[in-house]
Amino acid sequence: MITLSDYKSGKVPLYRLKAGDVFYSDLLKSLSEVGLGKGDTVLVHSDILRFGKPHFKDVNIFLRSLVDLFIETISQSGTLIMPTFNYEFPNTKKFNLNDTESVTGALTNYFRNLKETLRTNDPMHSCSIWGMQQKEYVTIGNDTFGKNSIYEKLHSNDAKIMTFGTKFDDNCFFHYIEQKSNVPYRYIKTFRGEIIDDKNTYEKSHDYFVRDLEKNVISDVSNFVQEMKTNKILKVSKIGMSHISCSESKIFFDFGIKSLNENIYCFLKKPYPHYD
Repeated sequence: MITLSDYKSGKVPLYRLKAGDVFYSDLLKSLSEVGLGKGDTVLVHSDILRFGKPHFKDVNIFLRSLVDLFIETISQSGTLIMPTFNYEFPNTKKFNLNDTESVTGALTNYFRNLKETLRTNDPMHSCSIWGMQQKEYVTIGNDTFGKNSIYEKLHSNDAKIMTFGTKFDDNCFFHYIEQKSNVPYRYIKTFRGEIIDDKNTYEKSHDYFVRDLEKNVISDVSNFVQEMKTNKILKVSKIGMSHISCSESKIFFDFGIKSLNENIYCFLKKPYPHYD
């Protein structure tokens, strides 16, 4: 049996690779290299299968070690947030904070089930939260990327936006920037249904800034992300077969607004849609 202590002490690696195994200490170093530190608030999008072959006997101990990487880095004074999205609400008209699974990976499902985390009641773009500012972030409005959203709170508090294994292109802070810029290829759509939590069941409507599917709108922020790297707005640490990326939300936001002001379609794949 591999224990949590075995991972943390470096007795066994978290990932096996021909080019060299990845240990707990290696990932701690990478988190520090991209600027994550004590007291930080961070939103983490992840794909934990990208670094190499996961090495475990008990998947829950393995996943706990990954959660502890972040907690050890930001300490008890920090706040850790992970997306626990599920997109079935338009069909089922129900969202259960405890039982509706996350479709954003095994790590996020493990994290949302920890007794010390709380989950927001956004029926499609919920997030689970651990840490010092948990109560501030779990209380949200009725607009995923709008007023009192978790993304607005991240921005106003200059939290950090991180991808762990997955591409930085895949983080949802881009949609917050798009809504603030009022891009023409997205619009507000309201979804209604039932929210179920520990104490009660209630009806809720929630707004989401959706793509204009009739115009075949396809997101592509790869050039923008490269410019973030060039301008040192995005820090990247390569590790194993993937990488960890991180940016401060206020700098990320300002650069995004500036880019959209110059070209309102710069977050899209060409050919751009036409609007009169």
